[in-house]
Parts: sequence; C-alpha cells; structure tokens
Amino acid sequence: GNVFSRSANVFNGTCTILDTLFNQYGYSPTIKVKGNIINKGTIKSNPSGYPFYLDIAGNVTNQGIWNVNATNFIGATDQTIQQTSGKRFEGSINTTDSIGDIILGSNVFLESNTWIMNKANLRTNGHKLVSNNYTLTNGKIISNDTLILDNSGINNIKFFGNYTLGGNVL
Repeated sequence: GNVFSRSANVFNGTCTILDTLFNQYGYSPTIKVKGNIINKGTIKSNPSGYPFYLDIAGNVTNQGIWNVNATNFIGATDQTIQQTSGKRFEGSINTTDSIGDIILGSNVFLESNTWIMNKANLRTNGHKLVSNNYTLTNGKIISNDTLILDNSGINNIKFFGNYTLGGNVL
C-alpha cells in the first residue's frame, strides 16, 4: 500500500520500498536514510505539488519509479548508485561534500534536472552514465566508459580517463 511521509522520519539500516512512498498532502518532508535504500516500487513527490526530499547516507538502488524533488548524497564514504535497465532517476541530485566518491553500480539514466556535485568525484566503474535534459555542475567525472549526455549541460565539470562522450552536449 501507500506510505505517506509527514516529517522527521529516519530510516536506519537497509530500507526496501515495495509499493509507494510519498509525502502526505500539505507536508514537505526530508526523509533521512542512515543506510541503504532499495526501491522496488515508487518513490515520488506528492502530485499535489509539495516537495519531497531524501538524504541518503548509504547506497541507492532503483528498480522502480524514482521521482522526488531532490536526492541528496550525504555519506562521508563512497556511495553507490545503481538501477535496473529501463529505469531512471528523476529530480535533482545533490552531493553534500567531496569526502566519498559516488560510484555507478550499473548503467545510470538521469532525466530532466540537475546534479550539483559540490566538487565530488563520480566514478563510472565500467558502466554508462546517460542523461537527458540534465545539467551536471561542479564536480569530477572519472571514466573509461561511455558518457551519453543528450541535450544536457555541463558546468565546471572536470573529466578524467579514456571516456567516450556522446549525445547533444550543451
């Protein structure tokens, strides 16, 4: 069933979403995930227009619909982001600091928003980074893989490695 978040929720350990998690009408919560999150259902902002944020200290796996206002990587060590083929991450992504790297655990598709990297390293780790109508800002991408940045912008990004850059980069 549906789980409606209001405020001050903390998920400790590994949290697996099997159905739907979204914010209660009239609330604009930030859920802090002190561990890993696995989405096998739907995580989204309330369709009535209230924002919904996730602060994640662990790894992120998306096997469903991921559409929140902001996903914030807050870990002080390396964090992995991965998804099932055909899925995508919608909404902005923010990296709070540059202590740990963000590492792709699969091909990752970003849709229609911005990733503010705050000088963090993004390592593709043998996987493709694909974006559509997205902007990557203020970070480093370390890759020996394919980067497809279609209709996407780059701003203050430093690229390292032997990578292939494709798409319509703005």
